[in-house]
Amino acid sequence: MTAFAYEARNRTGELFTGEIRADSRKEAAHQIRAKGLWVASLKELKPARPLTGQKVWQVFDARPAKLEVVLFCRQLAVLLSAGLPVHEALGALRQQSSGSSYQRMLEKMLADVMQGKSLHEAMGSFPQVFSVRMVSLVKAGELAGSLDGMFSRLADFMEKSFAAREKLRSVLLYPFILGVTTFLAFVAMTVFILPTFAAMLANLQAQLPLPTRILLQLAAIMQQHGGGVLLLLSLLLLTVIFAWRQPRIRVHVDRWRLQIPFYGRLASYSEWLMLLGTLAVLLENGIRLHEALQLLPEVTDNFYLREVIAGAHKSVERGRSLVEAWRGCQVFPAALQEMVMAGEKSGELEFMLKKGAELCAVIAENESQRLQAMAEPAAIFLVGSLVFFFVLSVILPLLEMMDVLM
Repeated sequence: MTAFAYEARNRTGELFTGEIRADSRKEAAHQIRAKGLWVASLKELKPARPLTGQKVWQVFDARPAKLEVVLFCRQLAVLLSAGLPVHEALGALRQQSSGSSYQRMLEKMLADVMQGKSLHEAMGSFPQVFSVRMVSLVKAGELAGSLDGMFSRLADFMEKSFAAREKLRSVLLYPFILGVTTFLAFVAMTVFILPTFAAMLANLQAQLPLPTRILLQLAAIMQQHGGGVLLLLSLLLLTVIFAWRQPRIRVHVDRWRLQIPFYGRLASYSEWLMLLGTLAVLLENGIRLHEALQLLPEVTDNFYLREVIAGAHKSVERGRSLVEAWRGCQVFPAALQEMVMAGEKSGELEFMLKKGAELCAVIAENESQRLQAMAEPAAIFLVGSLVFFFVLSVILPLLEMMDVLM
């Protein structure tokens, strides 16, 4: 079958574009007319040529940048809140971009929506760009009829995450460079410098210092059993990957991640920010609590919280309150418990869930700044300790040699 790019209009003159596959131009036009559209332009797409020159760079540019995804959510939220239908909003975004992987993605999404797919299904065609969490949130927004609000919440969350990630990269850039330099110095010392000193000290019958002996032993192990060490590390990595993909193991690992000092508090409040905010949007748009809880597990990537929410769904169906269903969760903050309890007693659960999400946003921002402030000194201290150890390994043999010669 041949691919055709088409432009067509409906009865009101609205322009639609997309791609269609058919055995001939006549059959392609017939398929377009079957959708109630009149063909304005129909062009055959040429088969792809071998990759050369610019084409090779397009392969490496096959994924939109993180910042483009953030802008996609923010701009789509603004356009949808202005009353534009989804396909018109996507068309407006496509016209603003030019000749990039981002534009090709928008064209494919627009074509999928024009063919009857929902927006979350169109986004699901790009798993390397849109995570399962994002697709699930958009699906929940479509079901609740509040797609603009969901995209606005997504944009807020992604903007903060992007800014925090970029700041952390900047903070860790200097320790990273220092660490790479230290590693190269370690290789040079263990391969070229220390063995020479060791041979000289052995001839003088001098005792090697402990740091020097440790480094020489590590170098000897790598020289004699380097292949076995690499094989063992590879098997260990494969075992970790296999265990990570097991749901029952992930439940325990994810629960442990939420309890790690400093990082766990940030991860916990970030997760509850999305969960409570999404639940508030669903309830505000008329979805009943037990039905909203049934949609909620897909919002989080944390398997432990998914299990907690699934258990809460069953408990609420049996007539228990939401706060009772979540009270057994080890990582559900006490302040949020009080807010949910107050919301249920006052009949304003949606309002209190929204306020709880705002509280989570404030605490998560504070924890993120604190973690970033601690990251650079901790990394520098670690690398500095390694440098000090390596320097001792070289200096101490020199001192021993001087004592022997004197």
